Amino acid sequence: MNMSSWVLWGNEMLNCYDTLPDKMQEAYAFIKDYESLLRELQTVIFAVRHFETIYKNEGFSIMTSRKCRSYNITHVLGNAHYRQARVGIEMFEYFKSEEELLTGNMSINLSSDIIESTFGIYKSKKSPNKLYDATSFVLTIPVYSKVANESVTKTINFKERILNVKLKDISAWSTEHLPKNWVTERNKTLRKVS
Repeated sequence: MNMSSWVLWGNEMLNCYDTLPDKMQEAYAFIKDYESLLRELQTVIFAVRHFETIYKNEGFSIMTSRKCRSYNITHVLGNAHYRQARVGIEMFEYFKSEEELLTGNMSINLSSDIIESTFGIYKSKKSPNKLYDATSFVLTIPVYSKVANESVTKTINFKERILNVKLKDISAWSTEHLPKNWVTERNKTLRKVS
């Protein structure tokens, strides 16, 4: 559940509550009942966004984990109510347990940008006709990550790789792993009829 939109809205309402006309104050009076919860949730949401930014840009490493734990201590645990403190302690323990799994200078990329761009390339090259569904063209997806790095590209003998792959192998793989292509099925049916 994405809470950030209603938590931010609630906090904005709390910030401007005293400037609202009396009728609106009456309508939004319930917000005052949840002021402490809304403030705590906003602090936690801002902390999570901060952690996401660090991990997306710098990866997950002992250094970034400690940076996030420090931020957590200062901004989430510092002067926290019991609910916020419980969340802060859970985050602290999570960072600590994940950090223990890392060795040395290990850094793990946590960004989905690589995956999104790889599938973006595939989606831009595949047929726009939705009836085609997935075709054997999906076999090109792993290639993008290899050919994107020029130093790796120089080590690949493309001619040898192309010669070792037969169309019957691709057809066999497609039959075994992909759903039926309805355009192909329709064309086969039309050929039989004509």
